[in-house]
Amino acid sequence: KQWYQRRVAITAGNTEKTKLIKFNSNYETEDDHNVQFKIGDHKLKEVDSYCYLGMEIHKSGSFSQARTILTNKAMRALYSLKGTVNKSKLSFRSLTTLFDSLIKPIALYGAPIYTPDMHILKHIANFANNSTNISHSAFLRRISQLDSEKCHLHFLKWALGVNRKATNVGVWGESGRYPLIYECITLTIKYLKRIKKEKSTDCDSALIPLL
Repeated sequence: KQWYQRRVAITAGNTEKTKLIKFNSNYETEDDHNVQFKIGDHKLKEVDSYCYLGMEIHKSGSFSQARTILTNKAMRALYSLKGTVNKSKLSFRSLTTLFDSLIKPIALYGAPIYTPDMHILKHIANFANNSTNISHSAFLRRISQLDSEKCHLHFLKWALGVNRKATNVGVWGESGRYPLIYECITLTIKYLKRIKKEKSTDCDSALIPLL
């Protein structure tokens, strides 16, 4: 145990920044609850979530909090863009290029990781297979309520110069753009193909069944 603590201390670096997350802690026993993790003599602080490489990881295993945080960051960047550019001097294509270059990478950061966790995938699959009773309008309404799509639609309505209450279907059609969830799915499939093709690490191999 002492050797392990010394070995971890070497690789961990700054112990003050090292935190402990107990996943599915609701199922831990009393003995599990009393276990303390240390690096050397430093007791690790237990937290509910931790930001690792820009991705918020929650003890529940859900990435919903991470998606919300990324969308908030994307919205702040979008407001900054709106306050910087002169929309009347740029074409719609130029505005979408700015969005795709500056805003979309923030909103879709880590998409191959969090997309498999999204409930909307089940609805998309059922809708594609005609195995659902929900209407087209209800299906599209669910897509428009996704965090990243709220940011996307906000931009499109601003770029097109329409009212923020304009119909979302009309905005998608007029702009010729698809909801961002479909790009999330594409990125996830490409990531899965890549880790299958490349020489897998133990971590990558563990992720494949989840995707």
